[in-house]
Amino acid sequence: MSVFKVPLPRRRPTTAPSGPSQGGPGPQQGPGNGPGNGPGNGPGSGPGNQARLQRVGLQQGPGAGQQGDMDAMVRSTVDMATDTRRQGVMDAALQEFDHLVVTVPVKTRGGVELTATVTIQTPYRINYTSVDTAVGTKGYPSRHLPSPDADGAPSDLGGSVDRAKVGKGTPADMQTVIQAAVDQGKVRVPKLDDKLLGADGKLSEEGNAAVEAALKGWLTAGKGRLVGVDCSGFIYQIVTRMIATPGDPSPTWMHGLLDTGTGNLKSESALTTIESASTLRTGDLLLHGRHVEIVRSSTALSEPDVAALQDLRLPKGAHAWQLEVMESSPANNRQGPTSSTWLVVQTATELQWYKQHGEGWRRQIVTARRPDVLGEAPASDAEQAPGQKKGRKGR
Repeated sequence: MSVFKVPLPRRRPTTAPSGPSQGGPGPQQGPGNGPGNGPGNGPGSGPGNQARLQRVGLQQGPGAGQQGDMDAMVRSTVDMATDTRRQGVMDAALQEFDHLVVTVPVKTRGGVELTATVTIQTPYRINYTSVDTAVGTKGYPSRHLPSPDADGAPSDLGGSVDRAKVGKGTPADMQTVIQAAVDQGKVRVPKLDDKLLGADGKLSEEGNAAVEAALKGWLTAGKGRLVGVDCSGFIYQIVTRMIATPGDPSPTWMHGLLDTGTGNLKSESALTTIESASTLRTGDLLLHGRHVEIVRSSTALSEPDVAALQDLRLPKGAHAWQLEVMESSPANNRQGPTSSTWLVVQTATELQWYKQHGEGWRRQIVTARRPDVLGEAPASDAEQAPGQKKGRKGR
């Protein structure tokens, strides 16, 4: 894989319009349900579109276009509003995974006892073996844990610890498991220097960092990972949060949290392959190797921005989009749920995918798929991407 060092301007994703209407106010609607909306409107502009536009923050002005144009405007506006809502769902989930609050009893070398409240991030965890794998067995957990009486996941937690041990932990699971590990003496926090106490008798930032390091040492002991969330476990939770409703706050998707992985995300008909970069939306999945990530936003780059990507040697006429993406990453520099940046390039015959690594870009072989529960992929995908097969449901 090649890495290109290419600067890329960061752009804010487009959000749905809100507040004031666009265009002038339309004429008063006539009585009844007739085909027109009063004088001054183009043919075929019925009251249905007027009401829909008002619901999403737009108002039909005089001289509106044909019904098809109006429908396209409504769809585009509703799609932007939907993406904005889903982005909020993703941001909230990442915040929860990134801010697990744990209280830890601490002693200093001078004999002071106090309680520290620390915030830690959920680590990446994948386990190919049974949840009942014995401590010390290869794969779960590492043989390099500090001692037999201070290792392993906490007991008597039921589903929370089982999900966390196989990489499917929710934020609530992770907080419960880590707090129980502290309470059951599984986590060893060394005595701290009294210099780490502030004037108010509480731990300084450096003291809190030392406590956090002890917790991270337990979570990522040796070469293994004790508890956490893997890539498909993270994506599953994001998708189900997106489709949750007040009547069904915890919906089941695909094969459920424990049995949905990258293999069936790549192949099953519950997802549709995306053929054109211009139709990528919030919630689309990027599958590469045995890893999966989820698109937060897609922003088209201008012609000057594309022209500046000279080191990528893009063909003339290529179009590019910058993607903000979320994942649970196994990478050493940031274990667990995090965000990343991608570049997708549309040529006449293919999509080219580049993931940002440091200051450069690394090309990846990617299949983009949309969960059908998030909406249908446009039928025009193949027409916008010459050389691709149309209407693929599987891979």
